[in-house]
Amino acid sequence: MHNLVMLCKAHHRQIHHTDWQVRIRDGPPEFLPPKWIDPHQTPRRKALAHPAAA
Repeated sequence: MHNLVMLCKAHHRQIHHTDWQVRIRDGPPEFLPPKWIDPHQTPRRKALAHPAAA
């Protein structure tokens, strides 16, 4: 279970039915756009939320 990513229904379909790719490297998942969106296929990651300073 080290390679699972939770996605909503719409994004799950997008990963399986389009040229988007998802991979896990060094923590959070990375999403790679298709070449027609980004010719370099630069990985996109959601920034991790930082806890509020107490």
